[in-house]
Amino acid sequence: MKAILTVITFLFLQYDCFAQSAIAISASRLYFAEEGSKEQSFIIKNLNSNDTLNIRISVHDWNYDLFGNNKVYPAGELATSLANYLTIDSGDYITLAPDAVDTIRVTINAIPNDGVTVHTAMLYLTQIEKPNINTTSLAINMVVQVGVKIYYKNKEHTNSELQLSNFKLVKKDRENNQSLMLSIHNSGNIWLEGVIKYELLNLDTREMIRLGNTEFFTLPADKQQVSINLPPNLKNGSYKAYALVEPITNNGINNVELIFTN
Repeated sequence: MKAILTVITFLFLQYDCFAQSAIAISASRLYFAEEGSKEQSFIIKNLNSNDTLNIRISVHDWNYDLFGNNKVYPAGELATSLANYLTIDSGDYITLAPDAVDTIRVTINAIPNDGVTVHTAMLYLTQIEKPNINTTSLAINMVVQVGVKIYYKNKEHTNSELQLSNFKLVKKDRENNQSLMLSIHNSGNIWLEGVIKYELLNLDTREMIRLGNTEFFTLPADKQQVSINLPPNLKNGSYKAYALVEPITNNGINNVELIFTN
């Protein structure tokens, strides 16, 4: 008997094309509001010119963990679940002929006033393939799962607020890396996402070092820790670290500073 290893790849990127599955989607996020349109859609394309793709559609709950990673749950498990209020016009399965394009329409149904300002769901498109049985003792069956995040905001007045705290230096880990860590708290009632830009000023030489950017994604009440590694060859000396937080979904810009010695 031959063993079958199934590898599931999760992807959440817009307009991605995947070598094993040859799938492209036109959107990785859909946004609804109580007083807005009740239907939105996105396009899925089979980029394979030879093979037909069978796609299973499923809906789940999701949220973020402390480090901004996605956590997925069965539909209806979370208080913020949107899963049971969605209708997918194509049903649970679609078939895409070679080079074919299809439109997935998502309709949101009436949501009771439960005091939750933001509901969310994750729509998965999972490629279904038969196991690739060959002459080896272990056949690999590649399964690609594309996630589309769905957001819904009730009509309560939008309050965008992001709090920053505990900007600190994290000492060397097992890989000998040092990092800067910043705690963020979405204390508003709307999803917030943006970019954190980091810089170091050497207080001895006045040299400015740009460390790069990190993205963040939050839901209301989220508390997260966002970090970036320091250069491994950072010279000894005293430094002032800057973190400039630029949310995409509002105009506020926050800045925090930290002085440390390397």
